[in-house]
Amino acid sequence: MNIFFQQCLAYSRRNVLLTVCLSLILITSLSTYVLWQYDQALVREHASIRYRSESMLRALVQQPRITTEIAKITTALQAIDQHLIKEEDLADNLGYFYQAETASGIHLTQLNQLSAQPQPLDSLYKSIPFTLQAAGSYTQIIHFLRELETGPRQLKIRTYTLSRAPSNGDALKPETGTPDLLILESTLELLGRP
Repeated sequence: MNIFFQQCLAYSRRNVLLTVCLSLILITSLSTYVLWQYDQALVREHASIRYRSESMLRALVQQPRITTEIAKITTALQAIDQHLIKEEDLADNLGYFYQAETASGIHLTQLNQLSAQPQPLDSLYKSIPFTLQAAGSYTQIIHFLRELETGPRQLKIRTYTLSRAPSNGDALKPETGTPDLLILESTLELLGRP
């Protein structure tokens, strides 16, 4: 290898002009490559800044609409928060169901508030379970469920069963015109404060 370098050195001494030209070509090629890389980086950075500025400009143009939407969302969240129940306030919680009972004409035969399951720490709301059993006509049961669902409380019906009430001899006969009594058994959850 040492011999090869000695031969190259001897050749470059004989052809100084060729060596200088090759060195200049090599140096300019390397500097061109470095400058091209730098230019590409600047182009990417310019494109990124342009995209962010266009996004900001679009956001500024839509700022009144965004402000209106934020106000609507804030109002909706306040309405939800006002209608959340407290697990400890048993009378108020059960009163919600009794109001729906009065409005629908149904008869609640059983109503229990169950213990809520522990919620995750980051949970904004707590699900408070209830079980109920009610008796009434089909129309009354539908009206009762509609009263619960359209009322101010946030409600989720987990399970329900609808069955015919046991007859007491001839108390409910089809020929008397009295509607058949149905039994609604349901498990539901109301949204509450954690």
